[in-house]
Amino acid sequence: MPLSRDRGLIRLFAMLLCFTAAAPAVSLRAQPVQPTGTVTPRYTGARLAEDIDRPHEFYVSTVGWIPLGRVLWSSGSDQVTPSPKVWPKDIESYGRRFITRSAQLVIIEAVRHGAAVALDRDPVYVRCSCEGVGSRLRHATLGVVTDFDTKGQRRIGWPRFAGALAGAMALGQLQPVQNKAGTIALRTGLSVAGALIGNAVLEFGMLPGGKHD
Repeated sequence: MPLSRDRGLIRLFAMLLCFTAAAPAVSLRAQPVQPTGTVTPRYTGARLAEDIDRPHEFYVSTVGWIPLGRVLWSSGSDQVTPSPKVWPKDIESYGRRFITRSAQLVIIEAVRHGAAVALDRDPVYVRCSCEGVGSRLRHATLGVVTDFDTKGQRRIGWPRFAGALAGAMALGQLQPVQNKAGTIALRTGLSVAGALIGNAVLEFGMLPGGKHD
């Protein structure tokens, strides 16, 4: 590949890093300890629908260290595998993988936040005020498949499922030979499961910006 194209990809990657570094910290909120034995625990610090700045929440879910980490992880995994196989393991193909995975992330979050509006859900991850690594990991895991509505009720996380499916279907169109039903189903499941990493990062305060009510 020409050297000028290599430099262009390097400049694009550097710009993304600079933009990410300038992004605001992700807002976090603490969830009170839930009563034991409660099937549908409530979060008493829930925000009203009119108090949620949804454009800002969408912005921080697509621009920042966590979104960049998600794209780097997925595109890096594709490069090693390689996936799709018709793209070789060179810098140009990695650029394609990085760009298509970035587009997938935007689509995932656009659909997730749109569904959150339609279903009256709060899109922000709510941290647990419980103590102990095990309890907090269980909370982060539960947060993969559930979320809270604006009344503080825990619900099935349909917005995340919808976003994961839309992203997998979009990637099937952006990358060659990736639109088979089995591939889309696998990538949908991996996208949902991968949310556990982001939840754990937020739960244990690995990034600045966390606060408690």
